[in-house]
Amino acid sequence: MTVVRKKTPVLAAWILKKLPVYEDYFEMTMDFEEEYGQYIAEKGRLRAYFWFWGHTIKTIAFYIVFSSSRSKMMFRNYLKIALRTIIKQKLYSFINVSGIIISIAACFMILKYVGFELSYDDFHAKADNLYRLTNDRHQNGALIQHGVITYPSVPKAMKADYPEVINYTRINVYWRLFTSLGENGFDESIMFADSAFFSMFSFPLLQGDPASVLAEPYNIILSETIAEKYFGAEWEEKGIIGEVLTIDNSFDLKITGVFEDIPENTHMDFSIVASFSTLGKQYSEYIEDSWTNSNYYVYLELQQGTDPAVMDEKFVEFCDRYFRGTEVTGSNESFFLQSLRDIHLHSDYEYEAWVHGNSAVVFAMIPIAIFILVITWINFVNLSTARSIDRAKEVGVRKVVGAQKKQIVSQFFSESFLLNTFGIIIAAILIKILQPYFSELLDINFASIINITSLDIGILAVFLLGTTASGMYPAFLTSSFKTVSVLQGKYKSSNRGKFIRKGLVTFQFALSFALIAATYAVYSQVQYMMDRDIGMNIEQTIVLNSPRLTGWSETYYENIDKIRAELLQIPGITGMTTSGRIPGNRTGRIFNISIKNSGSDQLYTTSDITVDYRYFDTFGMEVLAGRDFKRDDHQFQWNSISNVVINESTVKLLGFGSNENALDKWINFWGKDWQIVGVIKDHHQQALHVPAEPVIFTPVYSPGNRYFVKINTDSVSETLDRIKEKYLEFFPGNSFSYFFLDEFFNEQYLADRNLRSAFLLFTSICIFLSCLGLFGLSYFIIAQRTKEIGIRKAIGATSGSIINLIVKYFSILVLLAALFASPFTYFIIRKWLANYAYHINYDPGYLLIPAVLTFVIAFVTISYKVIKVALLNPVEPLKYE
Repeated sequence: MTVVRKKTPVLAAWILKKLPVYEDYFEMTMDFEEEYGQYIAEKGRLRAYFWFWGHTIKTIAFYIVFSSSRSKMMFRNYLKIALRTIIKQKLYSFINVSGIIISIAACFMILKYVGFELSYDDFHAKADNLYRLTNDRHQNGALIQHGVITYPSVPKAMKADYPEVINYTRINVYWRLFTSLGENGFDESIMFADSAFFSMFSFPLLQGDPASVLAEPYNIILSETIAEKYFGAEWEEKGIIGEVLTIDNSFDLKITGVFEDIPENTHMDFSIVASFSTLGKQYSEYIEDSWTNSNYYVYLELQQGTDPAVMDEKFVEFCDRYFRGTEVTGSNESFFLQSLRDIHLHSDYEYEAWVHGNSAVVFAMIPIAIFILVITWINFVNLSTARSIDRAKEVGVRKVVGAQKKQIVSQFFSESFLLNTFGIIIAAILIKILQPYFSELLDINFASIINITSLDIGILAVFLLGTTASGMYPAFLTSSFKTVSVLQGKYKSSNRGKFIRKGLVTFQFALSFALIAATYAVYSQVQYMMDRDIGMNIEQTIVLNSPRLTGWSETYYENIDKIRAELLQIPGITGMTTSGRIPGNRTGRIFNISIKNSGSDQLYTTSDITVDYRYFDTFGMEVLAGRDFKRDDHQFQWNSISNVVINESTVKLLGFGSNENALDKWINFWGKDWQIVGVIKDHHQQALHVPAEPVIFTPVYSPGNRYFVKINTDSVSETLDRIKEKYLEFFPGNSFSYFFLDEFFNEQYLADRNLRSAFLLFTSICIFLSCLGLFGLSYFIIAQRTKEIGIRKAIGATSGSIINLIVKYFSILVLLAALFASPFTYFIIRKWLANYAYHINYDPGYLLIPAVLTFVIAFVTISYKVIKVALLNPVEPLKYE
């Protein structure tokens, strides 16, 4: 019987032919077309059609099962061979795994820190609609204040005038109020805020209603830590709502709620909040309603979708209406909105209530993290391509026995997978161990880095993606070897491969050079600021906080002289003075200063520091003209005080021409006339980020003045005990607290020191990773040239010439790296230094030390292998030829 072939279903036949197992299945099922024709003859075309599709589906199922089983076997085989290769190539494996571990751990901590810093105030439900009001003041065409404090009447008028403003809260912080419960009392920092505070901000309450806890005068709400401090661990069971705390032994505040301790990632820092209306009732209504008393922080809640830039434009008209140019405050006022989320990292304002972060520190971390990853990837590519010659024969044999290109690629990716998996596991352990030390080193606090967040997943995804991408070139390069050339021993590294390796090494050391240069510049600048003469000697100075419970009286002056005399009797104490301002803090300002008998109505603004007559002598401040204060300059009666001392910058501001010409001139401020009796050399009241400012010193005492005690002794603890004894003798009932002035002043450089620590730490990591890669690369390159070196020595080359040959190869790469990175590095550092009013004179000579260090690091890295091969007996590499 002759079987007629019939045309099979087109789609089904096409699917069968595309399956790799079709030929095997064909042998089992005979010829499909022939059987299909026979089926048509016996049972008809329709049944034959379904029969054919049935066999097609069975074939697909067979292929899926077969492929799955085969894939598992191949995967196990790949892993087994990869593991053997990794164990065999110990140096290569160590370098790559070490790089992976260090880079993942470093990047994870860097980016976690960056993520934490960027998360500030994100937790507030209304964060998108909350803004802080900032206030600029201009006088005589110059900006005299760029601050965050303003007038208490401003937010009330804005809410009344603009429907976009739906709520506001004013804040004032009293840093030291003696707070007592019965006989127990402590100096506390208390923040006063309007009733809308807990409705605007999402600080959770444990007890109390957000809408009413600050609704009435003399209300107070505590954090859970403060509640425990005053009422013990069982404060919840005791029911403390309605309890009363006494402030400065003069008025009582009723507890109306308790809130959770505020999180780390908020720009505010408070643990006690009292109702703002208390200030008006207790002190003066001027605190609650004034267009000239500029001492309050203001936060506005705007309608959803309001454009803050549009509101800034509307505030121009607002200022014209309420301040009428300079008529009300003597200055041109301007108001702007600052987003709540921008406050922590983007605040260059005066009179900040709390310490904020520094965007320069945060964003400097990101390129460092990228550099660390890039260096690790470069190491992987360089070592993989360098090892390609050693593995060429392995690849050739695999191809001879039937291995396809994709299988060889899979083999190499299996090795990469094993290295990365092991590295990630060890890195996770390392992160857990090192996280507390990292936090302490940079003096930062951020959430547990073990929590799995989208940021963490993103970090790992980026690293794995980069590692995979960096592994593609070596894998495809090795798999593309020509089998015949390899097996004949004719394969050698191509010029293109050598060029790529040289380029990657050069780029790697360019990054290292840039980071070394940046670290050197940061270190030099921070040290310059901390060592520079600020115009006053603040070393070995203890600051005693003012006696809060001691009232103002006529005897206060005599008490100051008496306690000074008593303290100077203590061995090791060399001086004492008082002032209303602490060096390191922003001073107050005197507005609307006029010069008497000048024929001009021009007004000026300067800083203001109230001091006693021993202030300049105690701090070693230089008198340039006239005299400093005398005891007689201090008077109990306000109208009897008439003398002031000014600094050089004030002389220039007021246009007196010379220091001597300023003497005996009369100026007017605070509603009275003052005579200039002396001129002091400029000093830095704040860090060197800002220039020295015009200052007027007034001989005014107040109970709020701090006491500055100069000590010169090694027995600090014993001296402090004696000081405390005398302090409490003169000011009974007050609490005694102190701090060291130089430490307080240098806290202004916290962000700069953090930047220095960060650069030092992560630059060291980058250099270490670069050295790992260079060591591995030099090991393989020298190994490839061992025969050449043996021949050179056999024909008379000295060990020195061999060392010079190899060092020259790497020296050229380091030199190219320095030349490549220098212009960019120099530009960036100069731009960064421009942010400081006083900075090092950064010239191109500063790049010489980083260049030398980069060369030394590279030389030390390769020196062991270079010297070893240079001293090698030439017989060793040649005896097998």
